[in-house]
Amino acid sequence: HSPFRKKMLPEVSAMFTALAPYAGFGMKLVFGNLWLFGPLLKAVMPSLSAQAGAMLKTTIAFTVQKGSDAYNVLPQEAYVGANMRFIPHQGEKESLEIIKKVADKYGLETEVLHANDYTPPVDIHGEAFHLVEQTIADTFPGLPSSPYVMTGATDAQFYQPICKSCIRFAPVIYGPEQMKGMHGLNENIEYNCLPGAVRFYKNLIRAEK
Repeated sequence: HSPFRKKMLPEVSAMFTALAPYAGFGMKLVFGNLWLFGPLLKAVMPSLSAQAGAMLKTTIAFTVQKGSDAYNVLPQEAYVGANMRFIPHQGEKESLEIIKKVADKYGLETEVLHANDYTPPVDIHGEAFHLVEQTIADTFPGLPSSPYVMTGATDAQFYQPICKSCIRFAPVIYGPEQMKGMHGLNENIEYNCLPGAVRFYKNLIRAEK
């Protein structure tokens, strides 16, 4: 059970609206009428995939645990460690307070080892975003583009103090195999997508001149 609040962000709604013309009839009906089907999508997205759920709410994954060093010895202390990704409508402060409240209920102590709040989303109606959309169209003719919520942490946090339009985008193909291996075993990208990536950056540099 997730204690975090789900919300359909404007960027997520814009993504569905942009992709609706390319979907099958059923999904086109749903995506094209979010005023009616938005609550249904919000309810089912977390069960579709972890990535879909992470577009709606803060996520937490327990990645470390430790107790005794031997099977026949009771531990003097035990702990679990978690990785959290915060969402704009429920940022670092509120999300951590929720976890602390749950921990307190069971007599557990909490400690924050390192924290970064969410980074503000880019203006999807701004000049920079439209420039990237146009560069995608020029580089990959016929390929639609849409807004998206980046569900992982990026280096945008370091660039945003000096750049108001940090667009989290890479012109490479991530299929199911790549998504499963991200930050894990056999992390990879398809080598045949590299020429397109090079063309994209060349076109982007030319467009900025």
